[in-house]
Amino acid sequence: MFKTHDSSIQSFMVGGGMLFSLAEGGKFVTYDIKSGEVLRSLQLDNEPSAFMHPMTYINKLLFLSKTQGMELWNVVEGKIIYSFTKAIFGEKQRTVTCVEQSPVVNVVAVGFSDGLIGIVDL
Repeated sequence: MFKTHDSSIQSFMVGGGMLFSLAEGGKFVTYDIKSGEVLRSLQLDNEPSAFMHPMTYINKLLFLSKTQGMELWNVVEGKIIYSFTKAIFGEKQRTVTCVEQSPVVNVVAVGFSDGLIGIVDL
């Protein structure tokens, strides 16, 4: 049960009757938590290092890549909704270190290794 990753799991989360797991190399798997059945398996090209569930976003996760920005995905359909690149990075190459939900719906704070904090309206 729950054995589909070939590499180390970086992050996982439970929500809405599903277990979401992200492994090194960008493999993301969604499982039905009761049966252990794989509902969706994705190979994400930007090799995200973490993900979060923005509040009130049904079936959507925000994937965080240390060097390539963030992507908002509908993980049930397996489709990318939006890719955040220059909108949060600007012209300078920055490394993302964390992302946190704000108290405001649709807004997250993004932390960078150079100390800059960006506010992003999803």
